Amino acid sequence: GMRWAFAGILGGGLGNQIDRVFRPDGVVDFLSVKFYGIFGMQRFAAFNVADSSIVVSGILLVILIILQERRSHEQEA
Repeated sequence: GMRWAFAGILGGGLGNQIDRVFRPDGVVDFLSVKFYGIFGMQRFAAFNVADSSIVVSGILLVILIILQERRSHEQEA
């Protein structure tokens, strides 16, 4: 679990860094979702794939650390 979370954080960071170094346009891995007027929106916010990976993996890592702490406290009791 934690290995996957660290891999997602590292992969997202490296992906952004590679785009910044090798692309004159900057970071280009964006997803733009079209809503076709649903909920009164034509488009939803654009997502950067690498940044999304970093955020989701970071949240997963925090959850895994909390669960591990709870397990260690239960084993001590």
